[in-house]
Amino acid sequence: MIIRVALPLPIWDFFDYESDFDVRLGERVLVPFGKRKIVGYCIERDVKSNFRNLKKVFEKIDAFPLLTDNLFKLACWMKEHYFVSLGMALKCILPPNLYSRRKKFECDILKKKEKTESSINFYFGSQREIFEFARRIFSKKISQGFKIIAIFPTKEEVEKSLKLFEDLNFSVFHSDVPKGKRLKVLFDFLNGNVDVVFGTRSAIFLPSYRRCVIALFDAHNFSYREEQHPQYWTEDVAIKRSEIEGWEFFGFAESASLKEYFLVKNDHAKVLSKDEKTRFKYEIVDSGDQNFGISPYLLGKIKQALSERKKVVLFFQKGGWATSMRCFFCGNVLTCLKCGKILSVSRGELYCFKCKKYFPVPERCPKCKRKKLKNRGLGREHICYYLRKKFPDVFINSTGLDFSHAEKEKIVKDFEDGRFSIFITDRSFFEIENWQDVALFGVLDGDFFMHKNLWNCEEITFLFFSEIRNFFKDIDIEVLIQSQISSQIVKEAFENKEVFYEKQIEIRKKFNFPPFARFLKFSVKEKFAKQVYRIVKKKAFEVTDLEKDEEGRVSFLSKIEKIPEFSQNLKKHISIVEL
Repeated sequence: MIIRVALPLPIWDFFDYESDFDVRLGERVLVPFGKRKIVGYCIERDVKSNFRNLKKVFEKIDAFPLLTDNLFKLACWMKEHYFVSLGMALKCILPPNLYSRRKKFECDILKKKEKTESSINFYFGSQREIFEFARRIFSKKISQGFKIIAIFPTKEEVEKSLKLFEDLNFSVFHSDVPKGKRLKVLFDFLNGNVDVVFGTRSAIFLPSYRRCVIALFDAHNFSYREEQHPQYWTEDVAIKRSEIEGWEFFGFAESASLKEYFLVKNDHAKVLSKDEKTRFKYEIVDSGDQNFGISPYLLGKIKQALSERKKVVLFFQKGGWATSMRCFFCGNVLTCLKCGKILSVSRGELYCFKCKKYFPVPERCPKCKRKKLKNRGLGREHICYYLRKKFPDVFINSTGLDFSHAEKEKIVKDFEDGRFSIFITDRSFFEIENWQDVALFGVLDGDFFMHKNLWNCEEITFLFFSEIRNFFKDIDIEVLIQSQISSQIVKEAFENKEVFYEKQIEIRKKFNFPPFARFLKFSVKEKFAKQVYRIVKKKAFEVTDLEKDEEGRVSFLSKIEKIPEFSQNLKKHISIVEL
């Protein structure tokens, strides 16, 4: 028998192999490729090959297909939507190394798939409201015979959520779970032995022939973006899979993104929550006149809260002592030699947030070899230092750049126990449960996201303040935001969301921004750059000029509705990333 195999490589071609095994569609096989052995995916059988002297399949990995017909359809959609080879899309869905030679699992595959209608649902609210609603939905759906895939942005969030659903019959699926146990969870879910699987983004690809619900928590979290190819967004894939399978999708978040609002407005999705009034009071003050990130007005509010023996929480996104270090003479900003990221200054050393490593501060600039290196930008450690000088009798603490999740949890507990009165933090403030003695919550830089080079910085700012609104809506607290350019967005997030959505939709439609188009970065081998550029330019709303990078490839940005068709030869030399 001759089978056609897709390999988990960035290669658009398929390969024919001769097999002595009875290989079905969707099963994995171990095959020779050059001088190595590689696990591939059978995508066609009984092939009439144009090649002679075909290499033989070494081994059949699966006893039956773990790639269902609908998962194969999903892989084909990912191939087109994210412009990757079919083998890379299949690798994402079913990793080649997820198998066991020691233990063979059995599968009781249903003869006929249970039919259901697809539905896309969103629930927006505070974390407490979301989990209360999720518990009710899970119990209801399980009683109706549904199975549930519950997805969280991080492994820590998965473990934390288990306490809230401990009465359910569940399993856990993420990268920290040993490979053998993950494989067992996969088969348990396929056989219907568990009702719920809690996992990170990879759990979205669990195979099943039963009626299922996909529940996506904290839907806008950036951890849902896959960094390797295909660089998919989990929410997009989850919604598409629900449509293909006829499943129900529930997206949980503090507020709707523009994309979600657009789906609801066009009757492609439903909102199951109602917006409620808030208890907290808020003020927006000009951040122009400030010292070490704190305006005189905010400083007065801090003094007032401390005089009433109350506590203060200050949110500031940037950690460390300074955000970067640069040469006074040549302006060179110090970066990590390994990953190229800008190094922060923390605890008297340089710190790479991506590599999680400290480096000593060099005596001279690596570029011009002169001695004068200066700190640049403000971090939480520096603000801590300033406030300790202002309030020498008050205990103050902050979260650090290199703090683990456990260390942050300990600091939060110490704050709740009253061991310090001013807490300067990143998003760890969402972990605080007891706000009874906290009088003031301050956002030191309400324009933080607006300063980033992002096309959707206004939406990100809006979603962040919507999250704050929902978090504090049942808490009697004063919220003070320092801002110069985001005050209108903050007001709309707190008071009138509909105005923001309609205004943004109108602007994006006029200028062909998402969801009306896609921002794509094309990277092409120099020899084919002009040819690809001409093809894209014909289909795109707008394209930038060609730019050559250090690797000798040529790149350009495009605003386009759909990726154009390219010949098989051109595809090999193109890579595309969605911005």
